[in-house]
Amino acid sequence: IPGFSTPRGRYANWVTRVDYMPNVRDSLTLRFSFMRETDNVAPQPPTSNFFHQSDYTLTGSWTRVASAHVVNLLRAQVVPLNSFAAHSPAPNGSEIDLGNQIQLGSPFGYPYDARWKRLQFDDSVSWIVGTHIFKFGGSYRPDYYHVISKIWVGGQWQFADGAISIANLLDPTTAG
Repeated sequence: IPGFSTPRGRYANWVTRVDYMPNVRDSLTLRFSFMRETDNVAPQPPTSNFFHQSDYTLTGSWTRVASAHVVNLLRAQVVPLNSFAAHSPAPNGSEIDLGNQIQLGSPFGYPYDARWKRLQFDDSVSWIVGTHIFKFGGSYRPDYYHVISKIWVGGQWQFADGAISIANLLDPTTAG
């Protein structure tokens, strides 16, 4: 059916990269990424939904070559906000599936809201002794999240395909 694959979103993605070597033993990297995507632009498809997703991430690392046999790597990642929301204009409406090709109404998994905050700190030391490499380290990765998901609030109706697909009945080019 025409119009089902109409792009209807606004997408903003940005990455900034900074690399710096103050001397031969030290290397510093910094990355900042930003993502903001939304799909609530008209025309709304028959599925009637809209999404909003955002992510802000800051990642950095410091590599220190202490000697020809010892290397230290310190990494950190901070995600102060990561969110995803999926909603429908009719939040209590039903999902109607016509065969396996057409979906109308409000999807059964809506509304869905999620928010995350993540932190990650890693430190490791690599030590070369003869033909052996030893690596020691630690990691701390707290993750904070909050999810609200109301499943099957309005119900779901399914009409399965038979010998002739329901989509073929709606398409005038296949009528015989």
